[in-house]
Amino acid sequence: RQVTTPEARSAAVCRALELDPEAGALLALEFLGTDPPLFFGQSVVEKLGDVMGEAPGFDVSQPFAAAVNQEAAAKVAKRYQLKR
Repeated sequence: RQVTTPEARSAAVCRALELDPEAGALLALEFLGTDPPLFFGQSVVEKLGDVMGEAPGFDVSQPFAAAVNQEAAAKVAKRYQLKR
């Protein structure tokens, strides 16, 4: 069954971050790249920060393509050695 609502996707990404931070981080970047509704994006950013032990630096009020978010995404990708 495919997870399609922003709420369900956000919950799935947060759970993935808990279970496997590296895979969860990749899912988080993919989810944030869809410019989800503010609340659900913020939930994922907060969980990502919890797992990383520091705020990743995303500004969910701006599009994912914004410079601040691209810098944050690069920080996450570097931390988990993700290929983007």
